[in-house]
Amino acid sequence: MFQSVQFTSATGLGRTALAAFFLGFLMALHIALSLYCIYNENYVILSWSIYAIALCFFHFTEFLVTASYRPTTVSFESFILDHSQAYHLALFASCLEFWVEYSIFPYMRQGNEFQRNCLIGGFILLLFGQSCRTAAMISAASNFSHTIEFSKRDDHFLVTSGMYRFVRHPSYLGWFYWSIATQIVLLNPICFVLYIALCWGFFKDRIPYEEETLMVLFPKEYPEYKRRTVSGIPFI
Repeated sequence: MFQSVQFTSATGLGRTALAAFFLGFLMALHIALSLYCIYNENYVILSWSIYAIALCFFHFTEFLVTASYRPTTVSFESFILDHSQAYHLALFASCLEFWVEYSIFPYMRQGNEFQRNCLIGGFILLLFGQSCRTAAMISAASNFSHTIEFSKRDDHFLVTSGMYRFVRHPSYLGWFYWSIATQIVLLNPICFVLYIALCWGFFKDRIPYEEETLMVLFPKEYPEYKRRTVSGIPFI
C-alpha cells in the first residue's frame, strides 16, 4: 500500500494524511500529558510536553497557512518536517540533552522556582515566536514561500503591510525566538547557547543572500523599503 505514488510523492495525499495524523496524535497525547502534569505539579514532564506540543503545532501551522494561501504548491514538504539534516540533528541534540541531564542531574529539574520561571518565560516566548511566524505568513499570503524564489510571478508583489511595515523578515524573527524558547522551556543550557549561535549564523548568511535576490526582483521598491526597516534578527 505504501508503495503507491500517493505515499512516495511529496504531493501525494497519503503521505500528507500520515503526517497530519502523526502530528495530531502526538499533539493530543502531549496535551493530555501536560494536563496530568499540571494537576500533579510534575514540571519536568510538563516542560517536555509543552516542547512537544509547540513542535507539532509549528509544523501543523506551516502546512495549514501554505494550504490556505498557496493551494497550488502545497504538499507534504509544506510541513517542513524534512527541512534539513541540520534541523534533524538540532532536534535530536535538544531531546538528548534534556533526557541525559534529567537522568544524570535530576536535581536540576526538581520543579524549583528557577525551573518554573524558565518554563513560564519560555512559554511566553514560544507564543511570541509562533505568533510572529504565523502572522508574517498570513500577511505575506501568496507571496510567502519556504524557499527563496528567483523569478517574479505574475501575482508576486513586495509586502510592506502588517508586520512587514517595520520588519523585513518577521517570519525569521518569529522562528529565531521560537527555536530559542524551546530550549528555555526544556531548560537545556548547552542547546540554548548552540541554538542562538547556529540560528544567528544561518540567518547571517541567508538574509543578505535573500535580499540580493529581492533587489533584483524589486529594484525600485526594495532599496527604500530596506532603508526604513530592520531585518528582525539582532545585528543582521
